[in-house]
Amino acid sequence: KNFHKDGRLVGLETSGVPFFDKNGHLLGYRGIVRDITERERADRALHQSEENFRQIVETANEGVWVLNADCRTVFVNARMADMIGYRMEEILGERYDSFLFKEDLTDHEAKMEDLRRGSAGHYERRLRRKDGQTVWTLISASPLLDGEQHFQGFFAMITDISERKAVEEERVRLATVIKQTSEGVVITDRNWIVQYINPAFERMSGNVRSEVIGRHSRFLRSDTHDEAFYREIRETVSRGEVWSGHIVNKKMDGSSYDSEATVSAVRDKSGAVIN
Repeated sequence: KNFHKDGRLVGLETSGVPFFDKNGHLLGYRGIVRDITERERADRALHQSEENFRQIVETANEGVWVLNADCRTVFVNARMADMIGYRMEEILGERYDSFLFKEDLTDHEAKMEDLRRGSAGHYERRLRRKDGQTVWTLISASPLLDGEQHFQGFFAMITDISERKAVEEERVRLATVIKQTSEGVVITDRNWIVQYINPAFERMSGNVRSEVIGRHSRFLRSDTHDEAFYREIRETVSRGEVWSGHIVNKKMDGSSYDSEATVSAVRDKSGAVIN
């Protein structure tokens, strides 16, 4: 470091060699001096950028997993280790596929081959926790390339979606029950426009789902009940109460059939009626 005439501190890089007279006496030194102030500033900026990136990765709410070309772990952040129930040092050096279920290995190899060819990947994957439990994750993976575009490994951002998957599975189970139950089910919106009928209701009423979705439920009315009867149903449900009773409905062919019905509101998390 040297001081410039104007008082600034200047970074210098020097290289020199001694020179001698014909008798071997040292006469002085011959050298080159380079101003490296800008390079040092760039190095400091790069170091600060790397430090900022390290802090972001280590404190991120998303899991970060870095693999080398042999699919062995070279880095995971704390969130990733916590997600699968291991200490960070227990994961380092381990192959990624050792945290997978056997049934998923074939698909995993296919995804890794796509990454080796340079394609990024976005997919769901089960991971096996240390306690043997399953954690569902959403993976966004990219290949790592050096300056000459040679493949070096993989980088992945990983999100825990176990809760979302549990909700989806619950919905599938509920939909399966509704579809397979022997009782007819009709779902309408707040304006009584039909949004869904199950197979049992199709058999019961003779209606075809594709022909009634989007129609007002009044097409089910027979001539047995007056308007006051249907108004009572609407008012009961709008108060948040359940209406149950005997209804004579009309089939698609115009004939009538008797049924015992229960009509109730479906509410969202805030309590507002949505169906």
